[in-house]
Amino acid sequence: MAAILEATGNFNLPQSNWPDIALYVPHRQRIQVKQAGMFDLLQRHSGNRIYIEDLAEMPARSTLLFRPLHQPDLERAGCLTGARYLYSQWEGYWESGSYVQIEEFLKRNGISKVSIHTSGHASPVDLKRFVNALNPRKVVPIHSFRPDRYPELFNQVEPQPDGQWWSVG
Repeated sequence: MAAILEATGNFNLPQSNWPDIALYVPHRQRIQVKQAGMFDLLQRHSGNRIYIEDLAEMPARSTLLFRPLHQPDLERAGCLTGARYLYSQWEGYWESGSYVQIEEFLKRNGISKVSIHTSGHASPVDLKRFVNALNPRKVVPIHSFRPDRYPELFNQVEPQPDGQWWSVG
């Protein structure tokens, strides 16, 4: 996430070198970095890096952008007492069983789930403002109810079929 936030070039978004922001790299990701030889990626963000022992020492003062790959590290560290899981997606995903492993993790560790839904959907007016601000070479409709209307809003529309990779270069 630190690399993605940095890659946006928008330094109004949280960055790994901001005060009170820390970078935690789960064990599984560290193995991936080592295997891929991508040490420079971590080096750029090492200034505020913390380790699982740090989280274990200050659980009440920590907020973690949680991913399922964090589960083993957090359980081994024993830093989940009093933790809460903030869920901000559509409840239908949760109810359909998409989060069974996380639900089991929460139950196993006595963690309550707090739902704070954010839709992620934008109005045409907001989309136009966003595209004008970014000034991209291409606009690709993704997760849209009306991808057919994009050419009415934007000149540089490049529709792509769902579920297929395409080159952005």
